[in-house]
Amino acid sequence: MIFLITLGAVAVLLIATVAGYLLARGGAFTKNATTDLSKLLVYVSQPCLAVYTFMITDYSVEKLIDIGIFAILTLVIHV
Repeated sequence: MIFLITLGAVAVLLIATVAGYLLARGGAFTKNATTDLSKLLVYVSQPCLAVYTFMITDYSVEKLIDIGIFAILTLVIHV
C-alpha cells in the first residue's frame, strides 16, 4: 500500500518535470519566467503547503503551542 502511494507521488513529479522540460524546449517560457515561477512558489505554493500540513496534523496542546511559537517566530523574522 505504501509503495503505491510513493509510486503515485513519484509519477506526479515525473509528469511535472517532463511537462516543464517540454515547455522550456518549446520556447513557452520567457526570460522572466524563472522569476515569475519562483514568486509563485514562494508566495502561493509554500503557504498552501504550510496550511495543508497544519490541517492534517493530529492536534494536542503541545502541538498547538509549537504552532503558535512557529507563527510568532515567522512574524518576527519577516518584520
